[in-house]
Amino acid sequence: TTMEVDVSEFGEISYSTDGGSSTTVSLSGIMFSAPSDGLRLLPVVTPWTVSIGGQWGEGVFVMKNGFCMVDARPQGGSFTSLSIIANLPESCRPTKRLTFNLNHHDYTHSVDVTPDGSVVWMAGTAKYTWVSLTGITFAPGDLGRITLPLLNGWSAYGLEYGIPEVTKRNGICSVEGRLSGSSWSSLAQLPEDCTPSKRLIFNMNNLEKTSRVDVRDDGVIQWYAGGNSHNWISLAGMIIVPDESSAVPLELQNGWQHYGSVYGTA
Repeated sequence: TTMEVDVSEFGEISYSTDGGSSTTVSLSGIMFSAPSDGLRLLPVVTPWTVSIGGQWGEGVFVMKNGFCMVDARPQGGSFTSLSIIANLPESCRPTKRLTFNLNHHDYTHSVDVTPDGSVVWMAGTAKYTWVSLTGITFAPGDLGRITLPLLNGWSAYGLEYGIPEVTKRNGICSVEGRLSGSSWSSLAQLPEDCTPSKRLIFNMNNLEKTSRVDVRDDGVIQWYAGGNSHNWISLAGMIIVPDESSAVPLELQNGWQHYGSVYGTA
């Protein structure tokens, strides 16, 4: 089971699925565009649609701070492997094929973005008519891009997925790439200028399953729990802001508290 966490136009963060027996939730990886960011409509492929109205609005994408971000909840298309949901323009395309872990309410979907801009549905349990593409964030072009050092026998998946890399632009670090291996522990080592000030938890993709991957405050990227049924894991969508000097503590409600310890303050 995965948890759907929504961010409303009023800034409220809420969840709409049962979190099971856990009393904690990680908000790491929530990244979205503001209405003033120069949003453009996402070009979806028929029969997918994005203008579903109501609180979800229209599907959009934006280039900001050197990163391409997609905010969309398309519906009505086919959940068959390799079916194309949308096409991103040339200015908003990755340098290699990327695999993202995306939400389908209480299920996980695997969605790839290719260098020609295709947003491709790959796998997952299809129970509803929609999939959320929010969480697709990547760095087009080569500026600030370096190879990610891998650990414990993990290697680049290769082929059209290329080599794992980390890109830093405007104080934001983006990890991109698919790793191949079978030692489910420490995966990679971030450079010092992309190391977070506290431990972060991300949901990463292992095809039809979600993997919990932690980024420690020493920069080690570590598989912790969840999907390990395949000999690869994707780190695309891992976004880190290492300098929190201008960060503002998140105002919590309804009895939620900061976890503290190595995880710090939200």
